[in-house]
Amino acid sequence: MRAAAADNIAVAINSGFRSYPEQKFLFEGFKKHLPGFNRAAPPGTSKHQNGIAFDIRVAGGDGDPTYEWLKRNGP
Repeated sequence: MRAAAADNIAVAINSGFRSYPEQKFLFEGFKKHLPGFNRAAPPGTSKHQNGIAFDIRVAGGDGDPTYEWLKRNGP
């Protein structure tokens, strides 16, 4: 976080803990290929449900300053 801030990059959490019903909703939308639904783990298997995973907000992926910074510095 400090390294990103030093490069004027804001890193924000987009999604954190998810309940079982929320994970089920996201997984079903993904399975049905509904617009706006991204890859999601089956309910009961998501690390979001265990509270040990989160998603970082990167608007649109390639070209987004945060995403580009993470590609260069994340590993």
